[in-house]
Amino acid sequence: MRVLLAIGLCCAGIVHAGAQSPMTDDAAIKDVVRRYVDAREKRDANLLAALFTADADQLTTAGEWRQGRDNVVKGGLASSEANPGSRQITIERVRFVAPDLALADGRYEIAGAAGAPPRRMRTSFVMVRSADASEWRIAAIRNMTPADPAPKPPATADASVVLAPVNALFAAFEAGDAAAMLRHVYPDGRVTASGLRGDGASNLRQQTWTQFAERVKPERAFQERIADPEISIDGDIAVVWAPFVVRIGGKVSNCGVDHFDLVREAGAWKVMNLTFSSRTTGCPAQ
Repeated sequence: MRVLLAIGLCCAGIVHAGAQSPMTDDAAIKDVVRRYVDAREKRDANLLAALFTADADQLTTAGEWRQGRDNVVKGGLASSEANPGSRQITIERVRFVAPDLALADGRYEIAGAAGAPPRRMRTSFVMVRSADASEWRIAAIRNMTPADPAPKPPATADASVVLAPVNALFAAFEAGDAAAMLRHVYPDGRVTASGLRGDGASNLRQQTWTQFAERVKPERAFQERIADPEISIDGDIAVVWAPFVVRIGGKVSNCGVDHFDLVREAGAWKVMNLTFSSRTTGCPAQ
């Protein structure tokens, strides 16, 4: 009986040691990153070196390629001295490429001096499990500075012409001039508003431009502005899609997205339809 019990305990120990769950590995890898940040903050070369493989390397946002554990440690400590500030790395995803190989990606932020904005970067750690399977170590680090989004191409002459009746509509709204508004639309076109009622239910309203114009009244305090319009043109049809904000008396009233359908006839662009969403919360500058 004692022999059988000993064999059972031995087998249980083998299964436990060999079947480390992904969650356990995930936590262990995040802990290595935490200790890396701690060692950088303490400027401790020994603590830092213990976390890397001998052939580890690091590529910095400045383009410096540190090869070998000693160079990674020396370079890291030198960077800490040259760029003081509290470091924080938040690992967002750990992906196991193989049982003993993982990639950890996350956000890297260095707090600046008082009043200075923090440096925000991305970072990736290549992790390998040690030969005795007792711990994870850092084999490589890649730091990246996110690039600014590509600027939108400048509006073409055609795009400016398409926007002209849209801007004229806004001017007519603000002036309360129904007749001026109708000069830039097809009167039988549609104005469709999609929003929420007070009880949270969807509210869809439709009317012709003629019906809409009957409700336009002089109201100098009304102002609607669009931002970053996306314009598509094909021959004599065009679409303008743009976020908008409405202010009444200088205060934000509602916001949403405008969708204008335009048609060119006899060389002049006019608005056929306007469809817009509307909400009263989460508006810019509210």
